[in-house]
Amino acid sequence: MFKFFKYLLISGAIVLSIFILFTSFNISSQSKLLTAGNLKSRKFYVKKEILPDHSLYPLLMVVDRLRLSMADRERRIYLLTAYANRRLFYASRLINKEEQALALTTFSKSQKYLNQALLEARLLREENTHNQTHDQLIFFILEELDYHQEFLEKNLDFFTEKGQSVLKSLNEETLLLRAQLDQ
Repeated sequence: MFKFFKYLLISGAIVLSIFILFTSFNISSQSKLLTAGNLKSRKFYVKKEILPDHSLYPLLMVVDRLRLSMADRERRIYLLTAYANRRLFYASRLINKEEQALALTTFSKSQKYLNQALLEARLLREENTHNQTHDQLIFFILEELDYHQEFLEKNLDFFTEKGQSVLKSLNEETLLLRAQLDQ
């Protein structure tokens, strides 16, 4: 009987901790975003995908960060590229919803993930110049980069002049990292 009560108490504490953690992330992210003046408040909706305007999105970001922190080097590069692609998809959905500010931050986060993947792939190549697995990884990233470039060219006019300048700056960094990786 005592073990059951102890188990119930521990389970309740874990559930309460998760609830408090989620609530604090949600409140923290909303207050930062709302004081920045560039985003609407988050919503809760039931759909297959959870976009950055969803109230559960901060929880997904925490999971992404945990997965990145626990991954080995090669897996981390794949994850960074996958996260870049996912955020690119989210940005396209937000463009369709005409949520310009949120689409901009989502797309810029996509570019930052891709740039980090390029940087880490370059460092990996510098350490091991003739590794077939690493060459396949680099080829994968470069293919995804082409897709991101097409998206940028197609959707750049959706953003304000200031947003375009942010994206162009990130794109310059991307092109520089690509040139370094190609060497």
